[in-house]
Amino acid sequence: ETPLHRAALQGHTDTVELLLEFRAYVESRDIDKHTPLYCAVQHGHMATAALMLRRGGSTTIECTEGLTLLHLVAQLNYPDAIKLLLRHQSDINAQDSIGFTPLHWAAQEGHGYVVERLLDLGAAAEIGDRSGSTPLHCAAQQGHAAIVKFLLLRGLAMNIRDHAGCTPLHRAIQKEQASIVELLLSYDVHKVNREVQDQRGCTP
Repeated sequence: ETPLHRAALQGHTDTVELLLEFRAYVESRDIDKHTPLYCAVQHGHMATAALMLRRGGSTTIECTEGLTLLHLVAQLNYPDAIKLLLRHQSDINAQDSIGFTPLHWAAQEGHGYVVERLLDLGAAAEIGDRSGSTPLHCAAQQGHAAIVKFLLLRGLAMNIRDHAGCTPLHRAIQKEQASIVELLLSYDVHKVNREVQDQRGCTP
């Protein structure tokens, strides 16, 4: 950990600026492969992050498990940071080591406003992770009813399948998410396929 990491982690913007004036390396890595910019974003210090971005900090450097800064703000529910990162060349559809996009993480964690902001800014909603699961699968199996409904209202296909042939309805049933099952079955009786089979031939 460098002095720049410590100042960024604590949100000491003036100190960060001083260190950068004395040519502290903005892309240095700590033992966890985190940059000072990552530390600032992780702890919600967006003014400090904005300064480092102006001074050459990169949003495209991947940290552990392929996570980008945009993945991080989606995980931690920092919707106001999304536009800042996108202005500095973040890939809104970047996939981490398990194939999750920022939208997957927001749906998985139940961060509805982040989901809305990402979709409004052009995130692709039907990208599958390594198992073929979409953000709708993630929200359904975690029981995030408001996000499931929002994604359906934005036109996502409720019968989309993952690599095992499972729809969000399959996944909600497997995780015993009764409210999601009820929502999916009642949302549009003409669209939901109650007889769709997964790769084992199982219907919901």
